[in-house]
Amino acid sequence: MGPDATAIRWIEPNMRSHGTERQVLESWRRGVGSPLIIAAPEGIQGAKALDSFAILSWNTHVGGGDLDRFIDDLRDGKLTDGEAVHDFVLLLQEVFRQGPTVPHPMPSDALAGSYVGCCLPSGKRTDIWETARRRGLALYYVPSMRNGGPNETDTPEDRGNAILSTMAMSSFTAVELPSERQRRLAIGASICGENSGGVPWKIQIISVHLENRARWFRWFESFGSVRVRQVTALVNAYAGSSPTVLGGDFNTWFRQWKEPAIKEVQRFFDRPILLSRRGTVRLGRLLPERMVDYLFFRLPEDWTANYQRVDKRYGSDHYPLLGRVQIGDCRDLSR
Repeated sequence: MGPDATAIRWIEPNMRSHGTERQVLESWRRGVGSPLIIAAPEGIQGAKALDSFAILSWNTHVGGGDLDRFIDDLRDGKLTDGEAVHDFVLLLQEVFRQGPTVPHPMPSDALAGSYVGCCLPSGKRTDIWETARRRGLALYYVPSMRNGGPNETDTPEDRGNAILSTMAMSSFTAVELPSERQRRLAIGASICGENSGGVPWKIQIISVHLENRARWFRWFESFGSVRVRQVTALVNAYAGSSPTVLGGDFNTWFRQWKEPAIKEVQRFFDRPILLSRRGTVRLGRLLPERMVDYLFFRLPEDWTANYQRVDKRYGSDHYPLLGRVQIGDCRDLSR
């Protein structure tokens, strides 16, 4: 189930503190299993011919989001005014994987995140590998941390970012973001095809999950600089990629026009498309919705894109974002 190690290009920031950050990173890594890759969907060989595709970003809350129902509604057109969606990419955060591929017992020198085990109303939790295989989708999954310590659950789990796609993927990357309170990653892959005129195209897709707060002794950095450091590493890692779509949970504290991390993203994504004033997560009944999830696009001049919030959380604590990329004539992708 795991890919060859050479299938993923790992990008790491400069480690500070005389090796301390390196030691911490290795402790996080020891608690998780290997990444997972299913490079092509079931029954799909080679590039697909299409002029547009849907692209979505969603934090699924470690089993709380009903991915199966969400995919069914997407394919049936219930999220697109009755227009069925056949070609799509899901940029996911907080998905989980369980079973023997996760180290068990947990190594004594490994780090782990606290256990998050949300369930659907039916009580069922389905990990990302099972979902991808059952739905016949391409998968790229990289765990960022173990989901719970050695005594949290009988079945070991890890959690992280994933990309599910109806199109084949290649050129897999994983970016280790600067170390903060927990290990955080961005993962990327490429999808390719050709438009109706027979001209080939290729696009980079990235799923990211940023830190929501700094360590306790640097608590004041939670308001912005902790995410700026991570976004800077992300932008530098993918600065040469175009066309590109970036989606994820940015864990921002403020609106997009005040959040330093979003301003930093805009250095690379020259045509960002921002949401309305509606938020994407609600942390409590008495608290207002916060905007923490975004999709950004860097596209050739003759390509177009848009997105909106899906007004249903499907069991997660986040609303999904649903976008569409319209592919142009593809005759100049050299920007």
